[in-house]
Amino acid sequence: MANDYSPLWFETFLASFPTERTKLQLAFLKRQLPLPRHAAVLDVCAGRGRIAGPLSLLGYRITAVDRNADCVQQGAERFPGIAFRELDMRKLPTLGQRFDGIVCLWQSFGFFDAATNRQVLQDMAGRLNPGGRIILDLYHRDYFARRQGVESSTIAGAR
Repeated sequence: MANDYSPLWFETFLASFPTERTKLQLAFLKRQLPLPRHAAVLDVCAGRGRIAGPLSLLGYRITAVDRNADCVQQGAERFPGIAFRELDMRKLPTLGQRFDGIVCLWQSFGFFDAATNRQVLQDMAGRLNPGGRIILDLYHRDYFARRQGVESSTIAGAR
């Protein structure tokens, strides 16, 4: 399957993600996935490791998956201690391992039809150890449905 996100998208939005927001997310994850109980973490739609890298530096054992081969390669080069894998989130059962926590941030969950979204969520739950936790960063679908239209903004010099 082709990746729907262009290199321009990754450079515009991923490369310019606010550092302060990442710090807040990491603080939240540390509270919700306290060590040592939740040391083995799966980062789904991990991109280049914006969250996976700092978590690994804090002592978590991270497996990071993303369907974008370039992001996986860049993440593996940047964070050699993390197991990066090119994998679509709909193929999580092929991982064959379990985790103490699963994170899927930056509204990377919920883009499929209801049945597929349900299956992905069930597959995440199936990858959890007993007592494990799933953390999803979601936007409210109805909020955005009411505000459809053309929007323009400039981020990192790109319009």
